[in-house]
Amino acid sequence: MIKKLIGLAAVVALLTGCAQLPQSGAIGVGPDVSAGDNTDYLYYSPALPSDGATQQDIISGFLSAGNGPQFDYTVARSYLTLSEQTKWNPSDQVLVQDGAPSFDYVTPESVRVIVKIVATIDKYGAYLPAAAGTTRVLDFTFKKELGQWRISSAPNLTMLIHPNFQVVFKAFQAYFFDKNHKTLVPDVRWVPSRSSTATRLTQAVLHGPQAWLAPALAETSGELRLRVNAVTVVDGVANIDLSAAAYKVSAKQLQYLKAELKATLFQLSDVTAISISIDGSPQTIADIAAHVAESATGSPIVLTAQGLSQIGSKTPIVGSQQVNAAIGTPAMDFALSAGQANLAVLNAYGAYIIDRGALANQPKLIDSREHLLSPVWDSENYLWTVSTTVASTWLATEANGATSIVIAPAYSESNVKSFSISPDGTRAAIISVGKRSGLWIVPIIRKANGAPAVLGEGYKVTYSQGAPKAATWADSVHLAVLVRNADHSVRAIISMVGGEDSLFPAVSGATSIAATISGPYLYARLADGTVVQSKNSIWSVVASNILAMHYPG
Repeated sequence: MIKKLIGLAAVVALLTGCAQLPQSGAIGVGPDVSAGDNTDYLYYSPALPSDGATQQDIISGFLSAGNGPQFDYTVARSYLTLSEQTKWNPSDQVLVQDGAPSFDYVTPESVRVIVKIVATIDKYGAYLPAAAGTTRVLDFTFKKELGQWRISSAPNLTMLIHPNFQVVFKAFQAYFFDKNHKTLVPDVRWVPSRSSTATRLTQAVLHGPQAWLAPALAETSGELRLRVNAVTVVDGVANIDLSAAAYKVSAKQLQYLKAELKATLFQLSDVTAISISIDGSPQTIADIAAHVAESATGSPIVLTAQGLSQIGSKTPIVGSQQVNAAIGTPAMDFALSAGQANLAVLNAYGAYIIDRGALANQPKLIDSREHLLSPVWDSENYLWTVSTTVASTWLATEANGATSIVIAPAYSESNVKSFSISPDGTRAAIISVGKRSGLWIVPIIRKANGAPAVLGEGYKVTYSQGAPKAATWADSVHLAVLVRNADHSVRAIISMVGGEDSLFPAVSGATSIAATISGPYLYARLADGTVVQSKNSIWSVVASNILAMHYPG
């Protein structure tokens, strides 16, 4: 289950007796949906249409009732004509609105609603942020039915202001296998926490990953669908009945699907097992091993004049004398693999791989270019290196020193300023300037042996607070980012990839950042070598004279 964001204080209280949630402004309280209950929850009680309601009453009441998804938006449907009630599909799209909508009555029987939005959620729960100032124009028509005005035509969507969205919707992870079917990769999806949550998450898995991420993952079968559009949960068992087309899918593909569905649905507190049927016939599908990448824990590793150690520990991981003796000159930066078995260091002459089990052995100089960025080990134990020069070649080196080139066509006319690899090894977060500027999340396309081959297109992440200057993965779905404001102050942000941001106070002089959601812990290294940690919205000094700071992996 997605863990709560660092520094995000959730104020939760039950809303009772509410006739209507406002369409603008701030809401400070709401029901706690963090438990992941798979039942219809009374988010609030929307009002039914009153006798003799005007068109304005009907359209306002309908939009407000979109905040109440219980029982498949029964109250919202009551504002529609009988024929439109069966046609309207509120799950096709959700608009997260910014402020109150405006109404333009084109004719006495039609109204145009204009609304500013900050994001949309598609029918499979994918969160798509909208550019600043984006508006949507929605057309509705009215008709009198049994003497009462009702909506005879409505777009297949619902609208929520941001505070309501945070109450009604919850972030889950839909899991998909990487190229080699070794690791399950999360793709964040937002769905209402209600009785249909298991159905919505199952549909997301069957539909497949988002298009930008798909090149980094194993291919999925486009033929898989639910026979009946419902997943029932009985005594902890989620019953998934696939259509007859699933008979065309191989036994191995069904094993992969079962592992993906288990990882996805086990986030729900009332699901402890799954049962898969095809066209009503129960299937016996063997379980297969499926790894989920773990995020780092505790405090980060730091490099000082004394060597490598963890913040708060007096026991060095590797002493500086051993490292410097191996590479000839003092180390300036480093990288440790996730299991800390592989070590890389950076000095004035380039990047080296050192055997931690035999430090006296000759280190391998694997990249002698100038202006190298901090090296990074990925989940397949490849060390990534790239310099800040224009169109610098990306190199991926195995622990034995064998180096290959990672093709990155999107960066042929840009300078890379910061990069980080996700714990599952399928995505890179890259900050660059030039033709491709800003922070981008891009898929890593690997060969059959796990070697990284290509950096895909991906998508750009923007911040209203300023320009990103450093980024690192905090876990498989969160980034820790330093953003420089227009006044040159720096602040830290935790971004959910496929979700929203959590902001932190300014941290003057910060040059790099390290974070883990499992703590939660957030650290920033300042230009003078001081390391500060975020504690209760205050940055507190925890170390000094630090040359470099990273979590393993």
